[in-house]
Amino acid sequence: MYGQLIAVSLSVLCLWAQTVEIENAEELGGTPERRVLRGNVRLRQDTILLLCAEAEVTEQGSFSARGGVITYIGNSGQIKAAQLTYDPETRRLTYDGGVQADFPPAQLKAPRLHYDRTTEIVWYEGGGTFSDTTGEIRSDKGQYDTRTDVATFSGKVRLYRTTTQARTDSLIYESWRYYAIFPQRVVAWDTVRRDTLIAEKAEWNRQTGEVFLRQKAHYRDTSRLIWAEEAYYHAELDSGQAFCSVRFQDRKRETFAWADTAYWIKDSLRLHGNAALLFIQPPESTFLQSHILHTAPNRAYAIQNAELLQPPYLARSETLWYDTLLKVAYLHGKAWVTDSLMQLYAERIFLLLKEKRPDSAYAAGAVKFLNQADCFLGFYHQVTSDSAVAFWDTTGRLQKVHFIGQVQVLYYQSADRQWKGVHHAYAQQLYAELDSLQQPAYVRLEGKPHGTFYPISPLIEAPLWLVGVKWLPPEHQPTWPFSQRRSQPYLKETKP
Repeated sequence: MYGQLIAVSLSVLCLWAQTVEIENAEELGGTPERRVLRGNVRLRQDTILLLCAEAEVTEQGSFSARGGVITYIGNSGQIKAAQLTYDPETRRLTYDGGVQADFPPAQLKAPRLHYDRTTEIVWYEGGGTFSDTTGEIRSDKGQYDTRTDVATFSGKVRLYRTTTQARTDSLIYESWRYYAIFPQRVVAWDTVRRDTLIAEKAEWNRQTGEVFLRQKAHYRDTSRLIWAEEAYYHAELDSGQAFCSVRFQDRKRETFAWADTAYWIKDSLRLHGNAALLFIQPPESTFLQSHILHTAPNRAYAIQNAELLQPPYLARSETLWYDTLLKVAYLHGKAWVTDSLMQLYAERIFLLLKEKRPDSAYAAGAVKFLNQADCFLGFYHQVTSDSAVAFWDTTGRLQKVHFIGQVQVLYYQSADRQWKGVHHAYAQQLYAELDSLQQPAYVRLEGKPHGTFYPISPLIEAPLWLVGVKWLPPEHQPTWPFSQRRSQPYLKETKP
């Protein structure tokens, strides 16, 4: 025993396998092979400074410490524990009892923790917690490289950030940029927003709240479900993107969507590439598809080869605007509307729908109208004009059509179920009423009407067609779903 040292700094240089410098102790005892220090013990070895209540230092350079152990590592690191042991052969410090390691901004807590002086890595194996300014990570195993500020975790990993949680079996965390990398399946959710994200691989910027989902991405909240191969989500902006084989469901409005790529901001959705929307609105369902689709509450905008299907009625145009609440469709650019017996072409068509049928329509610009007269013989009543207005009755039957401006008509006439011939006429206006079979029951031409009547016999083999008018066959009409885009001829010019 060397006696008690009070408030006096004692510096003893021990020339052992590894130098341990005793800077202070109130009591120093033991043997030369095993020093025992008590009271405000202060030890230093290279870049490590140790403070504790009691310590034992051996001749081989190992030491142990107890009572309020604090280890200062370098200029910024600090580890606190109830006790500590050091193995000079492995250069490993082992801490036990309420261990807390601080390497700002990172902090680790565990019942037992190890620090390797050679690699400068801190790790735990019996469960622990890692935290920084963005939240907390809990896992069975974890390690932190103090040189690169990169942490890795395994075994029931749990992440927490304010109201957001995530679970996985493996995690790489780059604490210097608050970036979490999930090499295995991850499930994340928010208890306030009530949303959930799932993917086979993912990345999460914990500072900005951005999430990148890789492989079999899935997102859901109280209002939407999204599936895709990959996805991006920004929680604070309530926006995101989804890529490759995107599937979407609006849970409140019973809307389904498909696309190659999708973008959303709050309640708006934008779809790119083979985009499609299905509105489930009993008693009817409406299907909308195009190259680009944009939706907002009660609105849908389709761009490039837009198609609307509400069988038996179909529509197509270059662009299409559809109001799901008012059931109004506006078609612009090579617009086309059909049912089983009628086809209407125009540059623009304004279509008002009611339940499973159109209610009325206004067409303008190069209007072309066809009404099936005899499908077996290929006879079609045909009208061209500058504009037209059409009305349907409550059963969904086309009832009245009014054509205005530069009217030209081919009208097949029958009597006693026999075809007599066809009228080819010109006028400024044409008004037609159709019967229950959607055949002309009353036709009136106004504005200097004139024309020619052709007998039916020579037309059996070669029906007449107005210039630029052709019936679009079923194989070229819109179908659901469009897995393959077919060539879609618009008009084929032929002469009567």
